[in-house]
Amino acid sequence: MNINSIKEYILDLLFPKKCVNCQKEGTWLCRHCLNKIVMVKAPSCPNCNRLTSMGQFCPRCRIKTSLTGVITAAHYEEGPLKEAIHNFKYNGVRDLVTDLADILAMRLEDGFPNGRLVLVPVPLHPKRQGERGFNQAQELAKKVAEYFDIEIVNCLKRIRETDPQVKKTGLERKENVVGAFRLSQDQDQIQNEVPGPEDGASPDIRGKTVLLVDDVFTTGTTLSECGRMLRQAGARQVWVLVLAKV
Repeated sequence: MNINSIKEYILDLLFPKKCVNCQKEGTWLCRHCLNKIVMVKAPSCPNCNRLTSMGQFCPRCRIKTSLTGVITAAHYEEGPLKEAIHNFKYNGVRDLVTDLADILAMRLEDGFPNGRLVLVPVPLHPKRQGERGFNQAQELAKKVAEYFDIEIVNCLKRIRETDPQVKKTGLERKENVVGAFRLSQDQDQIQNEVPGPEDGASPDIRGKTVLLVDDVFTTGTTLSECGRMLRQAGARQVWVLVLAKV
């Protein structure tokens, strides 16, 4: 056994893994509970719920957003997905990424948007990422990239913390996220906080179809702002890929 295997073995003895839904020991999400998760079978417009292909915005709602559509993997309130996302995102159960990424992969097996695909994780503000220890969107994107051999392009950087969106009006939500993101051409710029291009097209995504990866879709305001920046950088289409719509 290598050092990592020994460390994992000791941790399992001291803190045995328990299913986040039924508390059965052995894994963070047991097979029985995983099978309870209800996949989305009838994609619809994220705004008005009219049936559309893959979750594309319908013609009437498309003019209100910079996004092309939202590919939603499963239903949030049905089954143990809610518990799994909460524990992954807020309780630091990072090992759940494999099961959650498998759910995204199952959804994508039904079909991909047209065009040359790239994955773009939704960035966290450095302070929030430091508190959490990782960016859940980045971890999910890494797994999806491995499964389907799709390139990850880290061309967005979150440069401003924003207030919680929950009690804000639609207009206040939009104003809250304006200027919260910046374009950055590569990962080195993000890590070293070197300013990226404020205007013009990024060669990494110009003319490509972006899958903007996050854990959940709520009001869509933040994701729409990300989409606006990606369009500014030359993306042909911007789809959101999430586990669930809340």
